[in-house]
Amino acid sequence: MVMIVYKIKYNEIPKLKPMSAAIGFFDGFHKGHEQLIAAAISEAKKNHLKSAVITFAPDPWTVFKPDANRDHLLSDEEKEQFCKNLGIDEMIIIEFTREFAALSPGQFNEMLVKLNVKYLVCGFDFTYGYKGLGNPQTLKEQDAFHVEVISSVNDEDGKISSSRIESLIRQGEVSKAASLLGYIYSVNGKVVHGFKRGSSLLGFPTANIETPAGIVLPELGVYTGMAAVDGILYPAMINVGYNPTFDNHSISIEGNLLDFHQDLYGKIVRFFFVSRIRPEIRFNNLDELITQLESDQKAVKPALAKEKALIRATGSLWSLKDSFVIIG
Repeated sequence: MVMIVYKIKYNEIPKLKPMSAAIGFFDGFHKGHEQLIAAAISEAKKNHLKSAVITFAPDPWTVFKPDANRDHLLSDEEKEQFCKNLGIDEMIIIEFTREFAALSPGQFNEMLVKLNVKYLVCGFDFTYGYKGLGNPQTLKEQDAFHVEVISSVNDEDGKISSSRIESLIRQGEVSKAASLLGYIYSVNGKVVHGFKRGSSLLGFPTANIETPAGIVLPELGVYTGMAAVDGILYPAMINVGYNPTFDNHSISIEGNLLDFHQDLYGKIVRFFFVSRIRPEIRFNNLDELITQLESDQKAVKPALAKEKALIRATGSLWSLKDSFVIIG
């Protein structure tokens, strides 16, 4: 399926076909977001409408606080890929500016009418317009389109939200984060030359990727996980950190791919973080480090074997194939 992406200004709207749309910022596409999108797609199918996602870029936070560093769970390009793989027909990205933020609720509603929205799905806490005065109730103060409001999606600890998931990932709780996302968290980058200690000194060759800018990184430590190479998932032991045994001064992300012997330099590799094995440790000597790495590596496949359903869901979202080594 080919998804059409429209990048527009709020006051320069193209002619679009009638649509059923989910609206929001959608950082992370977690389980709450999935309910919005599923509802929009369901209504589109029932009433022969285009299914759509309406979102905004850049992040409103960066418009009002341009000097603040703001990391995200997904890049804009990754959001587009997720929308496509979730079965959305059209993605409408409205440029977020101060002028756009100053729209009254009524003006915002008029914009949605011009977009040819016939059915709109939003979260219960969606706000918009001048000082965030717009909300689901003000969306309903028009009769051009129907509004469906999705209630809070919760687990045993409360509301599922992007900020909560971000906090879990920063704490290394990637397994818990995956339970809220519905898939395994990942980061990607180009494989670059590292210090080559993994292969030459330790016997554990690693692929080092450029640290992605603006993306949330897991807490420092060693993780069980996977690496996506050319559309296929491979088991991997992944390290995020400074390699304190060697006194590195910059953070690195590197993975030891199991049962893999290809040259990866220059390729784009995506690392998926399944569970955290341990924090970073400074070892007294190389023998201690090697012994620990052997133990860490042995933890990878058993951890993946427990998450087959989650791995398949993750592979589907990213259009990846399962490695025979993982699934068996």
